[in-house]
Amino acid sequence: MRPRRSSTAAVLVILSACALWAAPSLEAQSESRLGDWKVETFRWTGTDEATRSVTVRNPHGNVRLRKAETGKAFTSAAIQRHGDDPRLGDIRVEEADGKVTIEVGFSTPEGFDPAKLTEEMAKHRIDITVLVPAEARLEVQTEDGDIEGKGLESDVTASSTTGDIVLSIDGSLEARTERGTVKAVFKSADWRTPPKLTTTTGEIIVWLPPNANTEIRARTAGWLTTDYSLEITSPPEEQMKSAVVKLGDGKHPFAIESTKGNIRLSRLRISADS
Repeated sequence: MRPRRSSTAAVLVILSACALWAAPSLEAQSESRLGDWKVETFRWTGTDEATRSVTVRNPHGNVRLRKAETGKAFTSAAIQRHGDDPRLGDIRVEEADGKVTIEVGFSTPEGFDPAKLTEEMAKHRIDITVLVPAEARLEVQTEDGDIEGKGLESDVTASSTTGDIVLSIDGSLEARTERGTVKAVFKSADWRTPPKLTTTTGEIIVWLPPNANTEIRARTAGWLTTDYSLEITSPPEEQMKSAVVKLGDGKHPFAIESTKGNIRLSRLRISADS
């Protein structure tokens, strides 16, 4: 069954483990079996050569990000579930007006009794890879899953509950996680929007290019370490301490905050393969 195409070239692709609504850009699903486990794969290639934004929501696993070589977005996924688990992988990709939205989930058969789910079935997961066009704005959400990406050339918003966020980018970054670690490598610091990195107990590690013109304002009750000179304010009545690091003319503001985690600011060493 082919989805309808409107004048905005909207495309909706829905994947389940036993039913596939195929669009022209969707490759056939494959399945393999590892003992009591099933591993199914999914691939989708965008039809819009001018993708302006990509949104990814995956509460069931990791998200891996890379720069696309063309203006089209692309995604692939590995769906892992126990052979007795009736819940099927459900990946929905919607493309319309230059915007791509990827929603990851599992569908449950009508009338199924949740009490029949075993500890092994609870280990099901879906890990996805997304290729993002250079100019496309990117938003990614996970729960326990990690968000990892490099070579990205646009602004990124990333959030996770307990997963780590590890990104190497040319754009700006707004990243938030509760118990995960944030590691951000900024290849340039000519940001259109100010970066903001936030954790609760997680560590934050930032690498900045040598020519960065930014004023970093950092707050944490943990350790503050840096390759740069900084001014620290630590009121005796508060656990939190604040630090200001000014690089260059301080043109671009940059906010970093962790309630209890450590913060590390490092100078990026540029190499030919970085």
